[in-house]
Amino acid sequence: MEHAKNRRSGINRRSEINRRKTDQDEIKTNNHVSIAGYLRIDARLKKVYLEEKQIHLTRKEFDLLKFLSTDTGRVFSDNEIINTVWADEFDACANNVKQYIYFLRKKIEKDPHKPLIIQTIKGFGYRLVLTNN
Repeated sequence: MEHAKNRRSGINRRSEINRRKTDQDEIKTNNHVSIAGYLRIDARLKKVYLEEKQIHLTRKEFDLLKFLSTDTGRVFSDNEIINTVWADEFDACANNVKQYIYFLRKKIEKDPHKPLIIQTIKGFGYRLVLTNN
């Protein structure tokens, strides 16, 4: 009888812990904070932190990184990026995307010539890959 009582108590504790974790995730979402490994994007404050150090980005760089972070690991085509990040500009093209990807890589990659975070998938587009370092 006591074993069943202890088991129910353990299940209730785990449920409470899981509920709190979910609540914390919702708080992060409500504050527009994306955290993945060592990269934190705070959309509300328009700040980006890499390994707890603030990285200063231009508005367009921030918008591009934020867009790529909406679905990490997914490959976004130049057209998808242009239609979202440069939606209000009629003369944007693939060269704009390439240029700003380069700017971002210089700021967040350890080696911009061998990118690990913002990867180019030849013929398809770009993806943001975040792993715990």
